[in-house]
Amino acid sequence: MSLSLILKALILCFGLILPVSNVENNEASIPYYNYDAKLPEYVMDHTFVYQDPPYGRVLDFTIDMSNYEDLTSARIYIPFIRHYNDGNINYKISLIKSDGSKLIINEGVNKPTDYNYKGQFNIPFDLPVNELGMKGQIKFETWEDGASYTDWFTFFLTSPNEIYPTDQYAIIYSYVVFKEDILHNYEERIEFLNLPKELYIENYFKMYTDYIYIRYNTINKRQKFREGHLLFLDEPGYLRKPFKEYDEFPGYYGANLDYFDGDPYEGILRVFYQRAYYLDLETLMMSNDKYDFTYNVAVRDLFFPVNKFEEYKYFPMKLILKNVGRSSTDIIYDFVVIFGDEHIQETLSIGRDNPVKEFTPYMETVNL
Repeated sequence: MSLSLILKALILCFGLILPVSNVENNEASIPYYNYDAKLPEYVMDHTFVYQDPPYGRVLDFTIDMSNYEDLTSARIYIPFIRHYNDGNINYKISLIKSDGSKLIINEGVNKPTDYNYKGQFNIPFDLPVNELGMKGQIKFETWEDGASYTDWFTFFLTSPNEIYPTDQYAIIYSYVVFKEDILHNYEERIEFLNLPKELYIENYFKMYTDYIYIRYNTINKRQKFREGHLLFLDEPGYLRKPFKEYDEFPGYYGANLDYFDGDPYEGILRVFYQRAYYLDLETLMMSNDKYDFTYNVAVRDLFFPVNKFEEYKYFPMKLILKNVGRSSTDIIYDFVVIFGDEHIQETLSIGRDNPVKEFTPYMETVNL
């Protein structure tokens, strides 16, 4: 192997690797960690004390979204009891979506002749599970005929099927318990610490797929996620050889992720590709077979072929976490890698006038 190839291998393996996460004063040092606005402190149980109206009382109930996985609609009942046999009790239940739009999912009236001898009745509504998104707000209102105001309370629910976060985090509300006039709304949270929606990398060279950090706050620390995948949209086609296409996302290629959880109480995962791939030191093409290249090195990062900056300078990706938390919600986090104008090939003195051909075993090398 030539001296220039040896130097390049050393640069690939050691020169641009970021430091591993460490904890000092209970703060983790995370590569690329950057939020435009910091998230509020995590609180698992959001509580609300409900003052009973004079005409009745909401009885204890539980809503567990883990029971509605793969459903598009869920039938929910809120039990109510009258305090006296007089007048009509009106009710309305609304869904306020993340975009601010409002959907009335049930409204009606309970007349004195409608209830049984105990004065207890159920207020039903059909919950549109997939329309909840990441943070659907449910508003429950009751009032008597002629009242100028309503008695109400609200809580949040998240679709247990799949959500697409629009920010650098995902919030999951999977569990509501109303007991003795106190409403408990339980939250789980996943934060993508070093993955802003637009990840800027100065040099066109590689994506550090083995330095993705996730902070998780789940009701049960052992219920993080069942499986993970890191995918990319590869329209030019030069990265497809070692990866598989995902039927759920046509055109997207990638592989399964593994993770390292050093301290479950800290709640920070480092995720990475389950297996290593082989990199051609001449062209920076990748393969799952080391015999495809004369000079290769094993890597877990995602490298980009030389002389293909224009094709890959804007690179859409997806981080998918399956069965997250108590409700087993799937999180599909879309982000894009944007490479700067500086080319690592120039640093490595690679001849940029020699184009990389499509992948073939023992492909033609690029002269250094």
